[in-house]
Amino acid sequence: MDAPGHIGVEQLRAQGAGLGVLVVHDLIALGGRAYVDAVAAVRPDTLRPLDGCRGIGEHRSRLTHLARVDDPLRLVRDFVTRSVASPPG
Repeated sequence: MDAPGHIGVEQLRAQGAGLGVLVVHDLIALGGRAYVDAVAAVRPDTLRPLDGCRGIGEHRSRLTHLARVDDPLRLVRDFVTRSVASPPG
């Protein structure tokens, strides 16, 4: 995301508007930190359920858990609440 010619926030905002993702109620971003940060720059209320994970193993575990539950959005909100309450570091 920091390489020459990378997409900027305004371009990302235009793409998001074109795809209709800026008006969805719950926007969930799954990806590496730089990519999720870019999405959050456009939509600060973006849900970031992988925040707080310490590597790909934890990412995979969390995503597997999300895929298996009846209400993944509720679990995403739980992950987000927990990562805000105890940020990594």
